[in-house]
Amino acid sequence: MVVRMHGYQRWHDDGTRMYSTDSYFTAHSMYCIDVLTGLPAYVEYCGYSVANVYSQYVDVYSTAHSLSDGFTYDDYVAEIEAGRPVLLGYTGHSMLGVGYQEDGELIEFYNTWDNEVHTVAWGDQYGGMDIEYVVSVELATVPEPAACAFALCGAVLMMVFRKRRSLRGMREAA
Repeated sequence: MVVRMHGYQRWHDDGTRMYSTDSYFTAHSMYCIDVLTGLPAYVEYCGYSVANVYSQYVDVYSTAHSLSDGFTYDDYVAEIEAGRPVLLGYTGHSMLGVGYQEDGELIEFYNTWDNEVHTVAWGDQYGGMDIEYVVSVELATVPEPAACAFALCGAVLMMVFRKRRSLRGMREAA
């Protein structure tokens, strides 16, 4: 399988997702500074754990270049609904996708040129640039503090009951 590079972006040549943990990176020692390694490093520096990071061509780009797979509007909506913003890679520029509007398959995003939320129809040009790829980061789930406390209490109670049972057994044997 061939791996394409666009600037510092990497993805499989058939349009399927390339994860930062793919064997291509580990086999070729490709841990250089790029979005698939730099973004999770930054997220972890901020105190979070990363479950997955991937990049993928979008369906519009994949179709135009005869690739078999691509990230769709429905994939975008699923990421947003899961609480994960999507890095949108337009020709020579990146923006942060943060929402959507179902009417007309509009995506909402922040552009680095200002502080406004912008919209564009999925697959349309923005500022003369074509959308080419996306990058997504999935954070690892962290147990809620209450759930941890509940589990800890359960473990302590289990130890107390076992200890009592073992003491009762020793008394009966004596």
